[in-house]
Amino acid sequence: MTLYPAVLNVPKLDGVQSGRATLDSLRALARQALRVSAHMSGLALGELHQDADGAPVPCSSTYWSISHKPRCVAAVSSTYPTGIDVEEVKPRGRNLLGYVATPEEWQLLEGEDPWHVFYRYWTAKEAVLKAASIGIAGMKGCRVKSVPDATRVAIEYQGHVYLVRQLRHGRHIVSVVHRGETVEWVMAKPHDKSAQSAPLVE
Repeated sequence: MTLYPAVLNVPKLDGVQSGRATLDSLRALARQALRVSAHMSGLALGELHQDADGAPVPCSSTYWSISHKPRCVAAVSSTYPTGIDVEEVKPRGRNLLGYVATPEEWQLLEGEDPWHVFYRYWTAKEAVLKAASIGIAGMKGCRVKSVPDATRVAIEYQGHVYLVRQLRHGRHIVSVVHRGETVEWVMAKPHDKSAQSAPLVE
């Protein structure tokens, strides 16, 4: 099986939108990317639901995950629990460096740009927590086990090792959890015919 995570650049929004309207637009674009992922994977998506904690509820036997930032959204569908996360690489408060990784984890990529490493680790751990249906509070329980190359990270969480593939997309890093199969990134476009919108019931 091949996993098809889809990434979509956010087009410039027309006019001035409220925060809620912008969030709704980003969610709609993420759902379009999800439709592309499902189409490429040959999986069916019905009406999308989230549970009381905001975690995606599987559609029949199709699991799904979405992530959105102001300039980029990402989504993935699969036959097993997975997670995806996207972040724009930009400096933040340095106190977060210690929150996302231990000194031992930092040593794995010693000498590399700290903010690039920060977002590689952050998105990998966030994707794992989504796959495990755990919130961000579980971040401290995730440990980077290995970083084989620029596109792979192995994360341990609650005694299980999760494989994560990563994509550097412009100023963004996207991470997706997989089970060792081929990961083929798909660059989606707004209004793709395979990305017909579906309601997300919250």
